[in-house]
Amino acid sequence: MKRSNEPIFWLLFGAGGMVSALVFPIIGLLILGFSLDIIDGSIFSYAWMNQAVSSVWGKLIFLVLIIFPTWHSAHRMYHTLHDFKIHTGTIHKLFFYGLAALVTILAVAYVF
Repeated sequence: MKRSNEPIFWLLFGAGGMVSALVFPIIGLLILGFSLDIIDGSIFSYAWMNQAVSSVWGKLIFLVLIIFPTWHSAHRMYHTLHDFKIHTGTIHKLFFYGLAALVTILAVAYVF
C-alpha cells in the first residue's frame, strides 16, 4: 500500500479551521467595536501594537493567523474541485499547496 501525504494536509487544514473559527470572529468584533466607538481605540496605540508585534510571541501569533488559514483554504479549494466533479491531478495539487507554501515562506521571511 502506497503511503500518502494527505494526513499532513488534513492537519494543516484542521489547524487553519480552528484558527479561523476561534480567532477571526473576535478580531471582527474588536474592529466593529472600534469603528462604533464602543471600545476605546486609544488602548491600542501604534507604539503598543508595534511593541506587541515585534516580540517573539507577537511574531508567532502573526504567523499562526496567516499560515494556518492559508493552508485551510488551499485544502478546501482543492477538495471543492472534487465536489464540482472536476478531476484533480498533480497539477492542481501543486498549484493549491504550492501557493500555500509560497505564502508560508513569504510570511516567515517577512516576520524574520
